Amino acid sequence: MSAQVSRGRARRRRARIASRIVTSASLASALLVGSRNADAASRTWTNSSGGFFNASANWGGQSAPGASDIAIFNLATNYTVAFDISPTNDRLLFDDGLVTFNLAGARTYTLSSTANTSMVVGFGLFTNPDAVLTLLGGGTLSVVAASVGNDSGIHAVGLGQVNVTGTNTSWNVSGVMSLGDGARGIVNVNTGGDVRGNITEIGNNSVATVSVSGAGSTWTNTNWIDVGGNTAGTLLINGGGTVSDSRGSVGVASGISGNASVSGNGSKWSHASDLRVGELGNGVLNITAGGTVQQNNVGAVGYIGDQLGSTGSVFMDAGSWTNLFGEMRVGYQGSGTLNITNGSGVFNANGDGNIAYSGTSTGVVTVGGGAGISAWSNPSTSSGYPGRAFS
Repeated sequence: MSAQVSRGRARRRRARIASRIVTSASLASALLVGSRNADAASRTWTNSSGGFFNASANWGGQSAPGASDIAIFNLATNYTVAFDISPTNDRLLFDDGLVTFNLAGARTYTLSSTANTSMVVGFGLFTNPDAVLTLLGGGTLSVVAASVGNDSGIHAVGLGQVNVTGTNTSWNVSGVMSLGDGARGIVNVNTGGDVRGNITEIGNNSVATVSVSGAGSTWTNTNWIDVGGNTAGTLLINGGGTVSDSRGSVGVASGISGNASVSGNGSKWSHASDLRVGELGNGVLNITAGGTVQQNNVGAVGYIGDQLGSTGSVFMDAGSWTNLFGEMRVGYQGSGTLNITNGSGVFNANGDGNIAYSGTSTGVVTVGGGAGISAWSNPSTSSGYPGRAFS
């Protein structure tokens, strides 16, 4: 590969990472501006026993929030809010407590703000919270942008958590979903729950974890997923859960750790284009017990140890990684390790396998061990540099 092409790719990658930083900074700014926005009325839920969202008696001032208002939940207790209508609010600030939104009847709760982050879970504005929001009942929460685990308020935040559970229960985020914005962020999708996103940052400014578990549980992104962006992040896909995106990265920023796991029959992480395990940071991907990773588009590349100073490690135990039309690079400019054991397989039938791709990289691939026949299937395996090992 020519130095000119390499420099061009490096410039594009730096620009892409810079765009992520701008996105994160814009999100933080929106959170702070929104906390003192005087244009909308703030309506605070006051009934610790729960009740219907649209009942005026459940809100301070005896008035439910309207389309231009901010809905605030800050009671440090456990209760359920039922939706007898499909309401629209400007924003949701969920500050404390263990609250269930029951969206039965195919209700849709819409948060429409584009000027500020429309949904914040674990804000720290009023209390010292652990804020846990559960969505169930088969309806939809539809928001523009979301922050889960945030410290933009006055008080320290323990964590922000969202659980999406049950068939046909959906959380739709059309913009940026930032998990771990200064406080721990957690999202659990299980028993058929569905998340539909655009850009997902797992570990933005503090640690964050996403779990997609169980047959029928899905997380679909139209754009990228970063696992370990500016802080450590973890993605767990198991028990038949599925996640898809345009491209994925594990261990994005320099010195940052990202961990991803795809485990169990039917569990799958699919990408339209590239997957980077160790982009500039330290990435680990485990594919085990029937779990699968797949890249679908022409020209898609699997990078393990992408940029200079990165480390990428992929451990496969009875799992598979298929790149339908592209290459696999173990140690592109960084350090890459690929272990294929216990009947696992890596298949890039229409693209080469490269070990220690450049003069700055090291690459180690091990095939075999355990039960079954392990394999790396590709048209050719090559390296023009030392620092490679294949066994």
